[in-house]
Amino acid sequence: MISTILLPLLGPDDGRSLALSVDLSRHFRAHLEIVSATEASSMDEQAFERWRVSQGLKSQRHRGLPSASLSRIPELPKGLQSRAKLSDLICIAGSQCSDPVEDLIGSLVFACGRPVLMVPMLDPGPYVPNSFFGTRAVIGWNGSSEAVRAISAALPFLAVSASVEVLTLDEEAYGAADAYEVVTHLSAHDIIATAAGIGRKDWVGGDIIDIAGDRRPGLFVMGARRQAGSLGSATKHYLTSKPFPALIMA
Repeated sequence: MISTILLPLLGPDDGRSLALSVDLSRHFRAHLEIVSATEASSMDEQAFERWRVSQGLKSQRHRGLPSASLSRIPELPKGLQSRAKLSDLICIAGSQCSDPVEDLIGSLVFACGRPVLMVPMLDPGPYVPNSFFGTRAVIGWNGSSEAVRAISAALPFLAVSASVEVLTLDEEAYGAADAYEVVTHLSAHDIIATAAGIGRKDWVGGDIIDIAGDRRPGLFVMGARRQAGSLGSATKHYLTSKPFPALIMA
């Protein structure tokens, strides 16, 4: 269940992060905690109140009703991590996905134990209300515990996706059998999915990001891995390129 959504404002917002977060708050009937995390992103209380009222969000947390609050975090990344640990979902969207905050995004993924929803919005146009839900979802599956946690965190999104594909990659495509087990697991949650195993020699983790991109996902679900201080190949490839929206869980 998603009851608290954290939206960190990491720089001047182009409006699309706020628009998407309102969609999320309304869909899940959740509380939206907006955190002004840098001087460049400062939103004063009066501007926030005007915005909140215009969006029809309650000022206090209400069970079953979308609401919003504004706070400031004086210290990065520690202060933001503390707030993230008490949220059910961290949303980073629009211009907030820019490269200068890549290290901060990585710290949120690995330090908070919470799913991070990244929506880079490569189209320069405005965010279209309700356009995020009901798209094609692709799951990057490698049998890791990180992938398991990512699927669990993504269930509320997968439940309303137009289609769901479990994608696995290995030299002989043996992982396809395991991917079909994931399909069976999803069916227990009333989620209809398909599975595909791609056989490729000398593959690296980043290849699955490229293959998923060929499917033009509206949401990619992936586990994030870091070993000996270095990002896993798929994780690094995604955070560097951010080619499509993704729900990431470490």
